[in-house]
Amino acid sequence: MSRSRRILVIGSNSYTGAVFVAHALDLGYEVVGVSRSEELNPVFLPYRWGPVESLKRFSFLRMDLNEKAEEIARLARDRDLGYVANFAAQSMVAESWLTPVHWYRTNVVANVRLHEELRKWSGLKKYLHVTTPEVYGSCSGVVRENATFDPSTPYAASRAACDLHLMTFFKRYEFPVVFTRAANVYGPGQQLYRIIPRAALFSRIGKKLPLHGGGHSTRAFIHGDDVAAASLARIEEKDQDALGLAKVAASGPAADSNEPADEKKVWDKLKEVYDPEIPVNVVDLGLVYSMELKPLPSGGSRVDVKMTLTAPGCGMGPTIQADARGKVLSVPGVKEAEVELVWEPAWNQSMISEAGKMKLGWV
Repeated sequence: MSRSRRILVIGSNSYTGAVFVAHALDLGYEVVGVSRSEELNPVFLPYRWGPVESLKRFSFLRMDLNEKAEEIARLARDRDLGYVANFAAQSMVAESWLTPVHWYRTNVVANVRLHEELRKWSGLKKYLHVTTPEVYGSCSGVVRENATFDPSTPYAASRAACDLHLMTFFKRYEFPVVFTRAANVYGPGQQLYRIIPRAALFSRIGKKLPLHGGGHSTRAFIHGDDVAAASLARIEEKDQDALGLAKVAASGPAADSNEPADEKKVWDKLKEVYDPEIPVNVVDLGLVYSMELKPLPSGGSRVDVKMTLTAPGCGMGPTIQADARGKVLSVPGVKEAEVELVWEPAWNQSMISEAGKMKLGWV
């Protein structure tokens, strides 16, 4: 089987990890699962409910990330598992106050060891890092991915530290990381201490369900199947149609041409780049500070773009930067492209074009 259909899932015993494995097997992937404990009872492992034939494409290894981080990375290399999805974490929030060093050891140090080994392997195509919205602290309403990190527990701080570490690897080594931050995931197979399966069980046996915090908390939940489908879409764009999602047009070098690139076409392509949370393209949003077109001695053009983000530390920054570069490279005649993120001058709303303001309903 080709590497493009092979995934290493770290933390496959976790609920979201097990649902992810089930979806990957349904789509024909070969999956190697790794967790620090032996496989759980099949009632807690949705991938064990599938056809016997699909389970032939799954293998499991007991490996503790704290003890064998480098070995796990080498496993991906030796078995040519081009995609790695990491669901492993020390995750109990309240308990993190009791022995915070354990949370930092697993969620930061062990992960850094894993990433350091993985980055040395040129065969890694995508690394999916499953993290948490708790890095943003206490929030209400819609929270944009570029919101400032404001963790309020040792657990959240440990996850934020690892997220920031991965961003340094992306910037320094172009480490192929993507992040997901789903909250309050539920679904069949989830362990019974979680609120939704617990509520379902108590209702069946006629037992009163205690509500912590006086019952005043309001939460939004998302089904595990939706999280798994979205996570697989982030891993490999070409499978988005199979997941029932709109397929994103691939961006890459355009057909070979030695003619100079057309400046208008470059700007038009940049207008196809968006911050996922804002319905205005980066040009009309005022994020593109400059675009310089230079002829190359061998023919064709080089494009240098300087752009910014609406806020420093935006989690989507590397994704937007890569998208812009890919769009520019798809313009006929563009042979080289560089997109640089800059922070001076600082962006402000006055930089939004009239077209952008109209799109936002400000005029």
